[in-house]
Amino acid sequence: MRRHLLLSTLFVASLFGGLGAAVALESGPPASTKDKLSFLPGSFQILGVTPEQTAGRFHDPISDFGLNPAVLIFTRAEPDQLTKGHDLSKLIKQLDEVVGKYPEVQLGGCVVFMNDGGYRDAVQDNSKKDELPKAIEFKDRRQQQIKDFAKNIGLEHVALGIGTVASPEKYNINPNAELTVLVCNRLQVAANFAYGKDEKPDATAIMDSINKMLPAKK
Repeated sequence: MRRHLLLSTLFVASLFGGLGAAVALESGPPASTKDKLSFLPGSFQILGVTPEQTAGRFHDPISDFGLNPAVLIFTRAEPDQLTKGHDLSKLIKQLDEVVGKYPEVQLGGCVVFMNDGGYRDAVQDNSKKDELPKAIEFKDRRQQQIKDFAKNIGLEHVALGIGTVASPEKYNINPNAELTVLVCNRLQVAANFAYGKDEKPDATAIMDSINKMLPAKK
């Protein structure tokens, strides 16, 4: 009887323990494995903020990268909340420093802030023209916030832009993902990291995956 009771208790504990286990958040194209390669779904458009040559116009960061190694960061964070000490700010700054350290590799870096206040839809959809003034106001404010963020943490190399809340369409960015990081090389997804709103990004793991694409400094 005791043995039966003990086994029943262990079974219930294991059942509830399994239910409480955290499920890894999935967002964006998966990383390649030994058995299956995974590639970026294609090009997409963002509204450029920095550098100056792309500021204020829609452009495709994938075309900018070409076949060079690259890091794409999609975030729902508010740029005016990203202080120097914020985990995402520190990650982006680390990426910026690595890009500057390896000019011969032509490592690309782009951060997409995923909220344009409906600007792109209002510009492209005639049925939403009445929403354009408000969308422009939001877009202008967001651009300035991002410029201030770049200046505050001293960015020099990583490009910053604005995307829609759901963009890019084919990339399947999880609506619950506060941060999605794609590490790529020759359009192949080498690593994928996704984090919810209250999760701290693993900067060490992300930077390790980036460093694997870079030559050793003598």
